[in-house]
Amino acid sequence: MNAVSLTVCALLGLAVAACSSTTPATSKDSAEAATAPAPTEEMPESAAAPGEVSYEGTLHYKELPATKSVEAYMGVDLTLDRGDDQAPLPLTGSDVWPHDRLVALDGKRVSLACVMKEATPPRPDEQYPTDMDGKPLQRPAKCAVLRVVEQ
Repeated sequence: MNAVSLTVCALLGLAVAACSSTTPATSKDSAEAATAPAPTEEMPESAAAPGEVSYEGTLHYKELPATKSVEAYMGVDLTLDRGDDQAPLPLTGSDVWPHDRLVALDGKRVSLACVMKEATPPRPDEQYPTDMDGKPLQRPAKCAVLRVVEQ
């Protein structure tokens, strides 16, 4: 990181760690990318990530509207219908299972393993719908998919 980018980060009040994303990739980064697990169709029990949970159900994709709406703000286009009067589980892609691969499974019954990811608050420069107190509506937490087995 050069002195100019460090000064800009300090002036903006950003953490240095957040600004370090502009630094060039190192050989350590390349090594980590090379050891990332490849997407698989299997769900080995021994490779469970911390906080990993498993679900079964029907995966549904619903294209988000291109308008500024509550539905678009919430960003829930992938869900897992688990049946039995349970609320649909919002899903999101991951490095292992990207969004487009999940969309391809629309309408299919699947078993999947995922890790819950907390919702991100809106950015200060972002427009958002509000609740009765004028606070931004809270986006739902989503489950980042790690493994999928089509049934």
